[in-house]
Amino acid sequence: MIDPSDRPAFSPWTDPVTGVTSYHLSQRVAPLQQSFYFTNRSLSEDGRWLWFYAAHPPGGNAYEGRCLGVCDMVDGDVRWFPETQFRDASPMVAGDSGEVYWCWEYSVYRRGPAADAETILVNSVPEDLHRGRAGERLATHLTRSADGRNKGVSGSSVKPRIATIDLEKGEVTVATKADLD
Repeated sequence: MIDPSDRPAFSPWTDPVTGVTSYHLSQRVAPLQQSFYFTNRSLSEDGRWLWFYAAHPPGGNAYEGRCLGVCDMVDGDVRWFPETQFRDASPMVAGDSGEVYWCWEYSVYRRGPAADAETILVNSVPEDLHRGRAGERLATHLTRSADGRNKGVSGSSVKPRIATIDLEKGEVTVATKADLD
């Protein structure tokens, strides 16, 4: 794991009461930079890529204006990717590759951390499931299956509310009520 204490992109801050030192990302690509929600990892398994929310007010709430940024913990580069707009706390880092996944409307996307990486559409929920309704929230949190081959989607805009996407084949499987009983 890479130690942030010797990285130029970070500044130490010591709590005067507890004496605990935290390291804050001081290099900025947006006025608002925030860590991922605690349920989703934001760091690649090797510790090289630290992903975070980035916003330019007045956008930046849970429903609009937040995109993704990444810090390369090895060379100190910090990047912002405006094409990664998402809602809620949907972004998730694939720990092995450092790629990030996120939702927008009825689709799941991914991209790598390199500046020249492409944004890739992983899959979209078929229209017969969402029936053309506005896509408020496909997923609040993305997860991966234990074997890493499937991505779980749990949200409120599509019913039933649980589905999986096969990451190799791109197939969507929606849980039925019988599957959940």
